[in-house]
This record gives sequence, structure tokens and C-alpha cells, in this order.
Amino acid sequence: MKSSQKLAFGGILTALSVVVMLLSFFSIADYALPAIAGVLLIPAVIEMGSSRALGVYAATAVLSFFLAPSKEAAVMYIAFLGYYPVLKGAIERLGKLWLEWVIKLMVFNAACVSAYYVVTNVLGIPEDILEVFGAYGPLVLLLLANVTFVIYDIGVTRLIALYVHRMQKTVRKLFHGT
Repeated sequence: MKSSQKLAFGGILTALSVVVMLLSFFSIADYALPAIAGVLLIPAVIEMGSSRALGVYAATAVLSFFLAPSKEAAVMYIAFLGYYPVLKGAIERLGKLWLEWVIKLMVFNAACVSAYYVVTNVLGIPEDILEVFGAYGPLVLLLLANVTFVIYDIGVTRLIALYVHRMQKTVRKLFHGT
């Protein structure tokens, strides 16, 4: 892709990601929508490279923070789900599966704890869900989040394969006109 095509493609992906984040007025979707918006970075990484994909992430993060109805969803996008498709590619180039998973889980857990802190202490969103699990609430939620993350990572891997094998030719035709 030419530079102007990459810029246009990045703008389209940013707009789509922000539209997804604008749907976050449904509180049940506070985690699903940032994950979907983050997955939209897969074509950006493949077609434009990691540095331009991070630009799409940054633009979406800023716009989502100011425009999305759910600040919790915006924080989840900013803290982890938005940049994860870019990070995933970098980590998986290491070539050692066990090391890749250790790094992925460490980054994910650090992001979860950071997001939790920001949501509860900076944004002042109440910790209602923790009362369900009692004193072990944060630990139970972190364990469930880790299981969900592993499933999400596998899903992202499959979406990458789907994009490369089924959608990449169509996207490239749109921008090259061939």
C-alpha cells in the first residue's frame, strides 16, 4: 500500500473502532466491545505494520476515552484490549511457546490490575461485582479473567488466520484497484 492508502485505511479502521466503542452504553458489553474494537487492529498490523497500527490504537484510545459512554470500556481498551493484537505479533516472534504465554499472561495481569485501579480509584466506578464473591472477589475475578484471556488469545489467532486466508485479498483489491 502507498502511504496515502495506509493513512486512509488507518482512518477507516479508527472510525470503525470508535463506532464499536460508542455502543458501550450497554454495561454488559464493557469487555466485549473493547475486545471487538481491538480485533479491528488485526488488518492494520498485517497491512500497515506495527507502528502505524499503534497509531490507529492511539487515535481510537483518545477518541474512545472522550466519546464512549462507558469509561470502564474505554479503560479496558486503553489498558490492554486495544493494543493486544500488535503486542501479540511481537511476542509470538519469540518462538518459544512457554515463554510467549508467560509474557502474555504477565502483561495481561498487569493490565487487569492497572485497569481495576484506574476504574475504581481514579474514575470512581463502584466495585459492585466484588461483593458477589466476598473477600476473594478480586482473586476469583482475576482467575476468571485469565481463563477468558486464554480463550480470547486463541480466538484472535483464528481471526488472524481468517483474515489472511479469506479477507486479505479483498482488502488489498479495494486499495489497489486490481
